[in-house]
Amino acid sequence: MTYRTDIFGYVLLEGSNASNYGVSSENEDNYTELQTAIDAGYRTLVIGDSEDEFVISQPLVLKEGKTYVINAKIKIKDGSEALLTSDLFDDGYTFDVDHPELFAVGDWIGIADDASGVFHGRQYGSEAKITDITDDTVTVDRLRDKDYLVSENAFIGHIQNVIIADTVDNIKIIGSGELNQNKDNQSNIYALNPTAGESKYTSCGISVTNVDNFQIDGLTSVNGLMHNFNFSNDITNLKLKNLTAKDCVDKNILIRGAVDVEVDNILVEDSIYEDGIIFYSGCVNVTARNITAKNNTRNGFTWNGESNDNLVAGNLYLEENETNLRIACKNATLANVVSVDGLVTISDQYVCHDIVINNLTIRDTTGTYMLGFRGGVEDIVINNLIIDGCNGVGIHASEWVEEGELPINVVINGKGIYNHTGAKTEIAEGSEITFNDFEGL
Repeated sequence: MTYRTDIFGYVLLEGSNASNYGVSSENEDNYTELQTAIDAGYRTLVIGDSEDEFVISQPLVLKEGKTYVINAKIKIKDGSEALLTSDLFDDGYTFDVDHPELFAVGDWIGIADDASGVFHGRQYGSEAKITDITDDTVTVDRLRDKDYLVSENAFIGHIQNVIIADTVDNIKIIGSGELNQNKDNQSNIYALNPTAGESKYTSCGISVTNVDNFQIDGLTSVNGLMHNFNFSNDITNLKLKNLTAKDCVDKNILIRGAVDVEVDNILVEDSIYEDGIIFYSGCVNVTARNITAKNNTRNGFTWNGESNDNLVAGNLYLEENETNLRIACKNATLANVVSVDGLVTISDQYVCHDIVINNLTIRDTTGTYMLGFRGGVEDIVINNLIIDGCNGVGIHASEWVEEGELPINVVINGKGIYNHTGAKTEIAEGSEITFNDFEGL
């Protein structure tokens, strides 16, 4: 038998197909068969063909040092809910429910009640993994930051990922497959991790945390109850290529706390409440090219966070997002950006300086402004700006978060504003905006 060892000395057989472990579209649930195939010692695992659809009852947990060839559609099963029949306090791990038979050990759940508040149309709650079920008593693996009370109609519900990759290095996922988190048939809970906020193991197509050398090429992820692709916390050497993310509640692609990132040929569209792709704090040394973001309710492409540093982005096509491009960071160079029917905002929400944009076109937009410099941004250069066929204020500059903080040393070189309806500029006194060879003012 042919085998080799990986860099850690583990024996890795050359390759296998998940069908060898009984995985089949005819199975009602393929979780056990797929996880068994993943746990086997093969270096490469092929999961299905394009006509296959595999339903799973729990998230697949990836193992390190492997290549996964995913060509099938993989869908998490419809979720269930149950009411608590005993209170769960913030220092407790066990509680009783009225329908324990709807859950299993290993299930990921949200816990919520009427006192939790509502966000994005869902009950705030806490995530947890079930570690034991005995009679009506459920035990979970983690504490929470609040009590969940029977008097407040406390309940649990499934909010499971399709894939989890946590503290596993040297992984490659390739293929034309689709991950379906099945949001319309999961519990309506917006569950947070008490120690890591949105850094979650639930409600996503795939969640990746604490990894080095992680690559995905070719996947689609749809119907995320929170995010479609979630890359969060202590990630190095991340490469994403040829990805599609559609129809999530929150962020189609979230990247947070990642160093040395390459992103290329990405389509993100139809986030119901938030963003297409967002680099959200702690992202350093990022290259992002050939990004299309369309019809995301909040932002299309976002570089956002005080600790973000050194972004190079190019060939961005952004259309029908409320804000097509949002920059609130430092040290970013962007080129060849087209913004259609959406705002472009450069703001000091966190920190914002040393930004260069080469070749920015804003067209066919109606809004409060087309290009906005908000708050104490400084050292911003835009070369070759075109604003064409828009309605509203063309270029806006004002204070924002801190009173008296205004844009400083903003320079716009070349091109102009054309076919415009409304004020061409609205620049607060004290702002430092310089125009060189800019037509139409």
